[in-house]
Amino acid sequence: MKTTPKNTELIFTEIDNQILVWFQNSNRYVILEKNVFKVIHKIKKQISKEAIILWISETFTVEKLDAKEILKHCTDLLQEIERKEASDIEKKEIIPSLESQTFYSEKQYKINDNFFKIQYDSEKSENLIHSKLEHLNTEKNKKIDYHHFQIIQHQNRVYLFENKHLIDSWKNGDYHYFHGKLSMLIINQIHHKKESDWLGIFHASAISDGENSMLFMGDSGNGKSTLSALLMTEKLYSFADDFVPILRENLHVYNFPVGISIKEKSIPVLENFFPKLATKKAFYINSKKTVRYQEPSILTSKNYPCKAFVFVKYDANIEENTLEEMSKIEAFQKIVPESWLYDSEENAEVFLDFFKNTPCYNLVYSDNSKMISIVKNLFQNA
Repeated sequence: MKTTPKNTELIFTEIDNQILVWFQNSNRYVILEKNVFKVIHKIKKQISKEAIILWISETFTVEKLDAKEILKHCTDLLQEIERKEASDIEKKEIIPSLESQTFYSEKQYKINDNFFKIQYDSEKSENLIHSKLEHLNTEKNKKIDYHHFQIIQHQNRVYLFENKHLIDSWKNGDYHYFHGKLSMLIINQIHHKKESDWLGIFHASAISDGENSMLFMGDSGNGKSTLSALLMTEKLYSFADDFVPILRENLHVYNFPVGISIKEKSIPVLENFFPKLATKKAFYINSKKTVRYQEPSILTSKNYPCKAFVFVKYDANIEENTLEEMSKIEAFQKIVPESWLYDSEENAEVFLDFFKNTPCYNLVYSDNSKMISIVKNLFQNA
């Protein structure tokens, strides 16, 4: 991989005649055309405007006035790329007191050999989290020292405490940020890691054959969860869903066995394999969508090397299932916005190298049995 000197704050690699670049100031990954990258690279190296204009003019055989416009375009683009998102900073004069708090419920969970409990201040708070963790529920044991979380909704914000220490709060409606932080804290606890140890967290379903793993990705409604559940019936394992952690040290996917969200339209396809699914409680995600949660097939502490990214789409109108290698640029544009990647130069180098060397596929299917056969063959050839 080509990398720039550290003081330029850029990490980059070339794929398909384009440049994939990480910008330290904003922790953003961007695809740039080669010539645009060359100009931005010079700006970041703090070369004078006059020298850059001269270089553009001579390199691309354009007038200096046009060269100035090119430099301005690249400068504006760089400023846009490096603009940091406004943080949600609000005065929190009244932080809810744990000492005076009456909790609606307290649940105990076990993942791998780790025990933790969550106190919920209301049924609404419990529904945010417990539905995905219910299969991990365990009886309280007074001899066990539980890692402890508290969730409180107060004045249109949700507050997260860990062992009675305030972690952060989020506006009501920003529950995906709250979910992400709590999930990260649990993952760190069950795998004895720090946030800085992870390459990233990927919005995917992690499937394994017991030796390797693959990440199955796709927009909501594209059949990713149904695919994961069906593969579980064929001696493949679902060991992380929606929030998939990959460790930077070994590039292995680690387990996070939360429930797999199954939409109502998929129940008829799956109820013969999972008879209890149809009778499980339905949770309203929004006014148009309800889901039920299926227990994953592997709960023990496992990790496997990641061999591929597979983008899934169910299409009832196609006659033949297809698996095709995917453009790296297209895959990059889909993976990065749906992922959290730890912010460091080392991490950026490892991620870009990992992505460059990991195959990406498009899987479009209508026939479930043929889809299973395709996935099994993919694992056999991994």
